[in-house]
Amino acid sequence: MWGIINVKEEIIAEPIYDMLYRPREGMLAFGIDDLWGFMDTKGNIITKAIFPLVWDYHEGLARVVYPEKAIGFIDKKGELVIPPYFYEIKDYYEGLARVQIYR
Repeated sequence: MWGIINVKEEIIAEPIYDMLYRPREGMLAFGIDDLWGFMDTKGNIITKAIFPLVWDYHEGLARVVYPEKAIGFIDKKGELVIPPYFYEIKDYYEGLARVQIYR
């Protein structure tokens, strides 16, 4: 099980997670029972573990797979900002992202 401590060895998040991503833009993805969610670097849960797959934050947005298997983006509040209708979409860089849609 995984958790988070700071440099003073203070526990930020208890080791209750199956997996944790590294911090990126002040956020960490965590996995529980094959689903993913996000927390901030203070251990506050931003989204529950409801996504089948997630990626790190880039330019304030994180790619997430919704249960219907389409990919969308959430912001750092966990709110949907780009609807999940992409078959594939890459991270934003310089304000642009490559996308692939269903035909």
